[in-house]
Amino acid sequence: MRLLVSPLTTVMVAAAQAQARRRALDVIRREDAPEDDTLRRGLALMLTIQALGRECIRAWDGVVDEDGAAVPCTPEAIDALLSHEDMAFAFFDAVMQPIRATEAEGNASRPAPDGTSAAGRSTAEGAPPPAETAA
Repeated sequence: MRLLVSPLTTVMVAAAQAQARRRALDVIRREDAPEDDTLRRGLALMLTIQALGRECIRAWDGVVDEDGAAVPCTPEAIDALLSHEDMAFAFFDAVMQPIRATEAEGNASRPAPDGTSAAGRSTAEGAPPPAETAA
């Protein structure tokens, strides 16, 4: 199976999170929501992964139904594919990899670990001694 996927953008991730929140609220309103907090978190993750799929999967090849017929790439079919745990996590890991790599790489202008420019030579002169207080 091959997926044609658009690279994730901040807008796509935000849209997917908003879609997942709306769908989660719909589930809770229908009272189909799991009682257990861990199960609710799992539901939220599944809905988020499905929303990411709907945002960035553009086409696919090799996705077939139980009779071996090709399944068209539709939002409903994307949800069905990503409702399988192994598919969901493989997809999620693959689309998040570039974001994780960018985060791990960092940014050359970010602050030094102690919050100062300790990583480089100081270019500012020291402050003068404090003035004496008036008597």
